[in-house]
Amino acid sequence: MKPPPTLERARELFDYDQATGVITRKITVSNALRGSEAGSICKTWGYRKIFIDGRRSFAHHVAWLLHYGEWPQGMIDHVNRVPADNRIVNLRIVTPSQNQQNRTIQSNSTSKMKGVTLHQCGKWVAQIWNEGKKENLGMFINKDDAYDAYVSAAKRLHQFNPVVTEATQ
Repeated sequence: MKPPPTLERARELFDYDQATGVITRKITVSNALRGSEAGSICKTWGYRKIFIDGRRSFAHHVAWLLHYGEWPQGMIDHVNRVPADNRIVNLRIVTPSQNQQNRTIQSNSTSKMKGVTLHQCGKWVAQIWNEGKKENLGMFINKDDAYDAYVSAAKRLHQFNPVVTEATQ
């Protein structure tokens, strides 16, 4: 795999607006016109990807490079969970475990509540992942009680979990 672009190369090719998160081209390359937004949205994940000298890079990495002057060391998390929102205030370096805390609810969720699933016996199970290990928080007759158990555990264990801040607002 090719190394990431240097700061000099990135500044030669792009402008970055930290307030909007938009990366625009400084030069025309192929059919990508000068002044146009760089890259395209990946349909699978929703992240914007940019090709630089034959290497695919995610726009949030390029934004980090252009703003801070260095390629990010570690994972970048989108605070608001919108993968195409590359405003610098929306980006932070996290560990894989912290990144998992900020995941959205999976589309196949039976409860539509983070940390709560319906067990085959008809009760609601509350569980939380912490540092790579799943913690079972109990079984509940009421789905809301299961969610309350999850939120309580998230407050104690997760600093990057939006459920914690949403629950306390």
